[in-house]
Amino acid sequence: LSELLEHFRNAFDWAKAQKEGRVVPKPGTDDAHDAGLEAMKAAEASLEDERKKWAAELGDRTIEFWTPQGNTSEPYQLCVSEATLGRTGVPEEFEMVSQKKGFKRFYTQEIKEIKDQYNEAKAQTEEALKQAANRLFARFSTHFPLWKRAVSAAAELDCLIALAKVSAGPGMCRPRLVDQPGPFLKISGGVNPCVAHSLAGRDAIPNDITIGSEAGAAADEAEAPKMLLV
Repeated sequence: LSELLEHFRNAFDWAKAQKEGRVVPKPGTDDAHDAGLEAMKAAEASLEDERKKWAAELGDRTIEFWTPQGNTSEPYQLCVSEATLGRTGVPEEFEMVSQKKGFKRFYTQEIKEIKDQYNEAKAQTEEALKQAANRLFARFSTHFPLWKRAVSAAAELDCLIALAKVSAGPGMCRPRLVDQPGPFLKISGGVNPCVAHSLAGRDAIPNDITIGSEAGAAADEAEAPKMLLV
């Protein structure tokens, strides 16, 4: 399993997967995703240049971009205070998109174009994420027989370790195997370890159990059972 597990360890960012609930490829593992991220960063850098330009032109360093929650189609609206607009006037390049008390939000033609580039790059990145996840799940599924064997082996080992720990406890003994024609099971003073554990320190009542016939098997093989279901 080592080589295959190493591939899945390195295929995506496990911390992001746990935090965001989706598979995010690590840089360099998916070309389409990397290209989408680069395009988004380039658009964000261009938008920041536009913000700085208008902050300098209007003499207001508090000008910033605003993106409405839940509306990803119109991000990066240039938010300018009404006080600044009252002092400088509204530039003719500004197209008002939304407003709140004391502020108005605008697009310019340049910002709209860059915003569209950003949205396109974001959509490309999201599609790349979806395709990367599909490929990862598909590759995982092709190894289903191997995963099944690994899980079965782990489950069996878990049971054997649990039985080993219980058998090492007080009052336990090893069974004695007897060579005889017919099967039988004989337990003297037996206690179910699960019952004993559930009693939390109180004594469990031991029981004697005999299945099959130890004496009968030795005396008459014809009367001995051929199998036991325990």
